Amino acid sequence: MSLQVLLSEKKPAIVERWFDVLLEDYPPETVRFLKEEKDRFANPVGSTFYQGIKDLYEELIREPDLRRTATLLDRIIRIRAVQGLLPSRALAFVLDLKKVIRDVLGPEAQNGKVPLEEWRQLESRIDHLALLSFDVYLDCREKIHEIKLNELKNRTYRLLERANLLVAAPEPSAEPAEQGEHMHRAETRQQADPQRQTRPGGDHTVDPEEGEG
Repeated sequence: MSLQVLLSEKKPAIVERWFDVLLEDYPPETVRFLKEEKDRFANPVGSTFYQGIKDLYEELIREPDLRRTATLLDRIIRIRAVQGLLPSRALAFVLDLKKVIRDVLGPEAQNGKVPLEEWRQLESRIDHLALLSFDVYLDCREKIHEIKLNELKNRTYRLLERANLLVAAPEPSAEPAEQGEHMHRAETRQQADPQRQTRPGGDHTVDPEEGEG
């Protein structure tokens, strides 16, 4: 029998079992709520997890689209990335799918009833899914750090503002620039006519042949 047919037939059981594995990282009371509360508004995390698992599985058993798969992973991982889980635990659910499938399919998929090459192709897709989940996780963590950094900057600014410790930067003075331009004009005139001399105390120049007058 084709593995693809088995995966489609056993989809409800596999999705349910995969959802259970995902929830193993949470306390029993939390797991009970995430599974039993069916209102997606009252239980947005549980609803997001279950729908995400279901959509990921459907994407996996057909030819996966990279962009769509990354979007589906993001819905789950962005939640787990802020829950204090180690990266290895936050992403373990992806590779756990291999065992889930074998456990659910059981004897129907063993003892050579499914071609070995089909198993290899399925596990290769799961491996690629795991690698992609790592990229998604890093992206989520970078966004979280960026948000925290901006919050810290804003909080520090508000504290300094309340304490009247903010000092406005002085406006640059125009005098140094004007003086530099004045000296530059004098040097330019001197270079243009080397015979002209500058009298002490000013930029008025005289010709050496005329004398001091």
